[in-house]
Amino acid sequence: MTAAVMSDSEFGRELCALLARSGKYTSVLIIEKDYRRWGRNPDGIPVISMGKAIKAYHDREIDVIVIPSMEESMNEGMYAALREEGVHPEDILYAPVSLRGKADASVSVSLRESVDTSVPVCQEIMDDASARECMNRITVYDDRTELGTVEIHAADHCNLNCKNCSMFCGLIEGERFADYEETRKGVLKLREFFDHVKKFRIIGGEPLLNQELYRYIDLTREVFPYTDIRLITNGILVPQMSNRLKNSLREHDVTLIITQYPPMAAGMDDLHAFLEAEKIRHEITEPVKQFQKIYDLSGRQLAEASWRSCRWKRECATMYGSRLATCFVPFVLPVAGKAFDFPVAQTGIIDLEEDGLTRGEIRRRLDEPFSLCRFCTADSVMAEWGLADEYSKNDMRDWSI
Repeated sequence: MTAAVMSDSEFGRELCALLARSGKYTSVLIIEKDYRRWGRNPDGIPVISMGKAIKAYHDREIDVIVIPSMEESMNEGMYAALREEGVHPEDILYAPVSLRGKADASVSVSLRESVDTSVPVCQEIMDDASARECMNRITVYDDRTELGTVEIHAADHCNLNCKNCSMFCGLIEGERFADYEETRKGVLKLREFFDHVKKFRIIGGEPLLNQELYRYIDLTREVFPYTDIRLITNGILVPQMSNRLKNSLREHDVTLIITQYPPMAAGMDDLHAFLEAEKIRHEITEPVKQFQKIYDLSGRQLAEASWRSCRWKRECATMYGSRLATCFVPFVLPVAGKAFDFPVAQTGIIDLEEDGLTRGEIRRRLDEPFSLCRFCTADSVMAEWGLADEYSKNDMRDWSI
């Protein structure tokens, strides 16, 4: 059998070595979109174009195509492209992130050219029990046990309170923090369905207002050891971070993302210098001078149309306790409903404690529109950035098109 791996990346080459050593496949090669890589890579593995690979698949010279764990948008794009080219779902496999480092890609795989197909055939394949065990983790793509992005709100309120905030932080009265024990329960429950979450974003409100923030970071890394943890902040409280939080950021390889709002713009150089000195990995966004108004709080939009145009779908699954939703809207819209006196029936929420719930059902429900989509606009409007005040709290136009 012949296996082709998508992407001439480090992980892609590791997978080729693993596939060769497992004894299941006699031929391995790599599919790569960058024409400059076509030919043979430094490990001696042939690298071909998608076009050539698709022809080889339909000519039955390639049996399966393996997609390595990458950014969810990249993986979804690869899968969609293969399906459009007529590759059967059962022939599209998925290699989870837990296989990284399981094979030494620098170990040369002995190959020879197949006379008939120009596809390499592995020689002297090592009978490696661990490689075969690793092969059991490779599944059909649709059965993969990884999820793209999950967000947790460590705090719902904020110390900046921008109007037009998609989280409605400026409308929240008083302090409102996540319940750590409920969050822990939810994260552990999520782990029962998914072995890996590719990206965990800890957000707000302003998450640095939560004095127990380090516990959320520790929890996330404990339960999902490979996840990319990102902490999103407006930066105001960064210099006052506790030593315990700074240690957690460093120890758990967290990326601190500072959103550059106008009140903090002049101090970004100092924040950068502070974080450099603390050896905390960080990124600073481009200056935010406008907000995208995503809501129509009249609820008159067509849910299907809003879903199709949504730039956040599949990118911001949100979890409160053991409840999971496609995005933050089901959890934050009631804040606006209370402020402007309109009813909100929470829909689009998956209770992870639900009897009979399966991983496939979670995926299906995260990838479909729900009734609250009618409160989002198919065509958003840009508005100048500004802070909420007593007028904004009484004027729906500062939160809706």
